[in-house]
Amino acid sequence: MDLHKSLQPFLIVYNREEKSVQSTGYVNGQVPPLPQGVLRFTRQHHEDRVTWQPAPGIRIAAVVVSYGGNGGGYVLASRSLRVVEERESSLFNTVGIAYLSALLLLAAILGAWWHRVRKSRAAPSAG
Repeated sequence: MDLHKSLQPFLIVYNREEKSVQSTGYVNGQVPPLPQGVLRFTRQHHEDRVTWQPAPGIRIAAVVVSYGGNGGGYVLASRSLRVVEERESSLFNTVGIAYLSALLLLAAILGAWWHRVRKSRAAPSAG
């Protein structure tokens, strides 16, 4: 599947020489390249969690695990971060609007209070 268009999760299987042998996701017809050192780290720690941008407009979150069967290798399970980023953006906009609304309400309340204070000080005292 083309990662420019699809939001579906995908898998990549690497052999012990760190070469991809199977993939369900592609960028411009190629297996998306992992950042350097990910598979080396996974070999030492058996698991790694990474995010990366293999091409402009594509951000991916992935979990990589090592396995020992069939000569060993690695399996990467991943998905696009586009939906997460859209949700974050929407939340940011909602919080921003709420914050500005609260500031405007506070300004209106303070303005009304200040107007009352000035009016009460300007009123002639009876006496």
